[in-house]
This record gives sequence, C-alpha cells and structure tokens, in this order.
Amino acid sequence: THENLIITQDMRRSSINKFHVGDARLTLENTENSRYDIIVLDAFNSGSIPTHLLTLESLTLYVNKLGQNGILLFHISNNFLDLEELLCSLGLEKNMACFTKSSGVFNENQRLQNKLPSRWLVMTEDPHKAEKLVQLGWSTFDKPPMAKVWTDNFSSILHVLR
Repeated sequence: THENLIITQDMRRSSINKFHVGDARLTLENTENSRYDIIVLDAFNSGSIPTHLLTLESLTLYVNKLGQNGILLFHISNNFLDLEELLCSLGLEKNMACFTKSSGVFNENQRLQNKLPSRWLVMTEDPHKAEKLVQLGWSTFDKPPMAKVWTDNFSSILHVLR
C-alpha cells in the first residue's frame, strides 16, 4: 500500500496544524467537512502507481474537498507512464480546465547526472486561475478526451504507457 502525508493548514492562522499519515484517499474521505484551497497529489513517479488515486470517484472526492476556487495539483513525472491525457480526461468529466508544465532538466549533461525534468498538471474550475496559469506559461490540454476514463471498477495502464 502507498502511504502519503496530508498536511492541513488553518488559513486563518497561516500555520500548519495537522499531519495525517495514511492512504491519501481514505484520509480525505474521513476528514470532516474540510475545504482546501489546494490539494497536491505526488504519488505517481514510481513504476507502480496507486491507480485508486486516479479514478473518476477519487477526482469527485478531491473536487468535493476543494474550497471555492481551489486547485488540484498533480506531480505526474514518470519514465514509463504518461498520465496527462488520463487526468485531463477525468478533469473534463468534472468541467475542470487542465494545464501542464514541465520544469527543470532539459539537456543531456544533466540527464547523465541523473537529473530529470519535473512534470506538473493543474486542474481548476476557476476561469481567473485558468487565465493566470496560461499567463504563467502553463499549456492548455487540447487533445480529445480518452474514450474511457479510469473508475474504481476499471483501469488499464495500457492506455497510459509511454
């Protein structure tokens, strides 16, 4: 099983006030009516990804836990799997705009030092945040959505292999 750390913050006091260690989806499901400005998911860079964090049902949970104008941020760097189309297709199911950006390493010398680029994906329903992301150089997802997104009852890595 994958364990993740969830940090919640009391925005009124600008201080981190709770740490939750455990499965991120189960922990979010068990939080009381909390609303978050940002939810960051960073569990997808290994060869064995937690597919239960990438389903329509899990995205529904994340959206329900977002505050007004909140964003979802996914770290999707992976040598074997391309999660952009899957996640953006899921986002489209929830009427969320999807943006991606790569940063970091881009030359062979850096690769020889085992440095790799970082790939990130943001989802938001807020048109003002979407506009700002484009201004900051984030790319808009402009491909057709996948015919069948992942659900708790269906997932296939064949659709996301590089």
